[in-house]
Amino acid sequence: MNIPLDLKYTKDHEWVKIENDILVIGITDFAQGELGDIVYVEVETLNENLNSEEVLELLKLLRQFQIYLCLFLEKLLSITRILLKIQS
Repeated sequence: MNIPLDLKYTKDHEWVKIENDILVIGITDFAQGELGDIVYVEVETLNENLNSEEVLELLKLLRQFQIYLCLFLEKLLSITRILLKIQS
């Protein structure tokens, strides 16, 4: 696992780094593996001060959505299998 020493880490697997007066945030390799694919992130924070929980709330919501979507697709697949058996 890659753990760069120039980053500051939170207990929830997020990191921050300052580059040329710009705050760069991200999530650890471990968190990326746990979340799966992140398909969309929108944080409109230009010239605003935010705490880490506000910045990462959208990622948590996306993760919850992904879990619900997987559960829905699992149910849909089960129903499809039942319908295919009935047709046979």
